[in-house]
Amino acid sequence: MMKNLTVFFLLDNLRKRKKKLKGGISMLEDFLKDYDSLKHRVEVLEMAKAQEEDDPCRDLPEVLKVEDVMKFLGIGKSTAYEFMGRYGFRFGKTVRITRRQLRSGMNEQQRRRET
Repeated sequence: MMKNLTVFFLLDNLRKRKKKLKGGISMLEDFLKDYDSLKHRVEVLEMAKAQEEDDPCRDLPEVLKVEDVMKFLGIGKSTAYEFMGRYGFRFGKTVRITRRQLRSGMNEQQRRRET
């Protein structure tokens, strides 16, 4: 009888350890998923930061005037108006261009020169 009782307790102890082990494994799997997700986020942020550091437009205001474009690109007033007319937008009687539009226009001009 004592032997059966000991075997019962051993089996019960093994079952509990098995449950704990399964719980630990699932916790570890969840941790690894979270770790991979965070690692990916960090990589994306580091890439964005590197691109931002390489961005020549990073110090410009979000919306630029003709004078800003002239100074930044080193072009004359008529060329700046032509550039902004193509890539920018009208705001009443004035022409403006966002940093994103400026960057896009510069990239397009670069591609045109390369072909």
